[in-house]
Amino acid sequence: MPLPYRSALRLTRDAAAPLAAETVPLAAAVGRVTAAPVLSAELSPNADLAALDGFAVRAAELRGASAASPCRLAVAWGAAAGD
Repeated sequence: MPLPYRSALRLTRDAAAPLAAETVPLAAAVGRVTAAPVLSAELSPNADLAALDGFAVRAAELRGASAASPCRLAVAWGAAAGD
């Protein structure tokens, strides 16, 4: 006779225990789970970059703009990484 779900869940939780944390080289960490948040000492990228981002403007909004007479554009929409 199958064990009821709640009973099986309780037995599993009672038998489970967290593993001890251990330090391993980065190359050996593939497929593992961190025991604590990992923080970088440096920003990545270390500068504001838009090399892979996209920007769109309407040509009419740029009419008359030049290096000597730049125009100011409003940001209408943005997307964060992962959106």
